Amino acid sequence: MKHIIFLENCSFGLKNNIRNQLYKRFSNDFHVYVFFLSSYEKKFINDINFKNVSIKKLNFFNFSYFLIKLLSSKAFLTFTIRPLLFGFFLKLFFPRLSFYPTITGTGPLLDSKHIIYKMMRLIYPSILLKAEHVFFHNITDAKKFTHLIKPDKFTIVGGSGIELPKTPIKTDTYEFPLKTPRIACFSRLLVDKGILHYLEATKLLLNDYPFMKGKIFLAGMFYNSNLKSNLVTKSQIQDWVKFGGVYLGQPANKADFYSSIDILCVPSFREGLSNVLLEGVLYQCLLLTTSAPGCIDVAESNSGIICEPRSTESLYNGLINAIKLSPVQQKTLRVNAYNRAKRKFSKDKVLNTYYEKIAK
Repeated sequence: MKHIIFLENCSFGLKNNIRNQLYKRFSNDFHVYVFFLSSYEKKFINDINFKNVSIKKLNFFNFSYFLIKLLSSKAFLTFTIRPLLFGFFLKLFFPRLSFYPTITGTGPLLDSKHIIYKMMRLIYPSILLKAEHVFFHNITDAKKFTHLIKPDKFTIVGGSGIELPKTPIKTDTYEFPLKTPRIACFSRLLVDKGILHYLEATKLLLNDYPFMKGKIFLAGMFYNSNLKSNLVTKSQIQDWVKFGGVYLGQPANKADFYSSIDILCVPSFREGLSNVLLEGVLYQCLLLTTSAPGCIDVAESNSGIICEPRSTESLYNGLINAIKLSPVQQKTLRVNAYNRAKRKFSKDKVLNTYYEKIAK
């Protein structure tokens, strides 16, 4: 049986639903080898039990085994920066490798002044040119590299995709101020996720409408594995909580979380393609997000309310517009978002795109 290889950054990535589905889909016709570079929790490894799928941590002792499998593989797939770099250098040493990177987002790659990102900008074109085929999560990122890659060498996939019901989930509308909507932002607590703008914009909202205290939420976990300048601190969150916001931490049950929210806010500066927005569509939250790549893709065409990234004022105005929508306007946005996601971001479409390009 032919085989393919997935190289993951860490075992936490094994929990990613779309990758789980890719392992399973390819295992019908291939033996799938999943190697990861670092380990966080072994339970993520034990949770995957598909036929023809083998999972190992890549280390010094099994590196020769990895190379043997790699050199005889049908395809070699990566999804995040560290595996991407690793795959690029392997491709340099072994030009015959069929290398299929997925660019889940350019992040600070194109505008950061940090030395690491400056170095990455120099070699990124070479990485993409070495690939057999490149998958992008959004059209904006793809356009930045179309001068390097031939049209038949890249594909835009719908992020991780979403599995939607045949008809939208029924939800109640609100009618401000008689019925106050519940607003939430759900994200890793990082500056470039727009968290500080969310804190400041919702403070302004609470100042205007004090009765909304207890109705404005922030969900997500503190994230230390990033540049210090990009971290949101506990003291910043505590100050916001004193003002009337509610910090939930990481939701134990995402379905319950989304079902309890009327307006879902994603004020990010950039995304690959926002899973949070897609999950919000599933539970028929009204979307409020920025015009940034990976956010606008989900909410454009009157599928949500759009504000400018990096702007507290624009986000505040977006919040005002959202809470004052009529029930008819709310329903229109929710239906549009559902239809758009069904058409462009279905999980089956994402899986089929990968399979058709790689298994051909």
